[in-house]
Amino acid sequence: MVDDPEAWRKDAACLETPNVNFFPGRGEPTRATKAVCDTCLVRAECLEYAIVNEEDFGIWGGTSERQRRQMRRAVRDPNGIKSRGRQLGHVAPAACGTAPGYERHRREKTTPCAACRAANTQRAARYREQRRLRRQVEGGAA
Repeated sequence: MVDDPEAWRKDAACLETPNVNFFPGRGEPTRATKAVCDTCLVRAECLEYAIVNEEDFGIWGGTSERQRRQMRRAVRDPNGIKSRGRQLGHVAPAACGTAPGYERHRREKTTPCAACRAANTQRAARYREQRRLRRQVEGGAA
């Protein structure tokens, strides 16, 4: 049996705080959200996941989108090419059947496999749902 790479999620403090917005809009305060992350036992795993999977939205591991972008820029190999998380030590190249695997196919100009297409479709659906929920919270149309 293969270990679930996202098993850490069941221990996340954010599961117990549904009233905190982990996907704030531009300019909205994040102090309360980051305070929840400060108490989380799996903060490092959450941050690593966000960096490796290039999560561009929301608060992950107590960091904002801007902070994670700065971290990714700082992690460069000697040629100045982004290393996509390899500096974290134990992160393997993007596997098939994942959204990063789909992106790897696109970068390598190969046809994405069915598993990678499905994972990318799921990621896009989560993103659309997050945007829909954010608009609802902000008082916009659903």
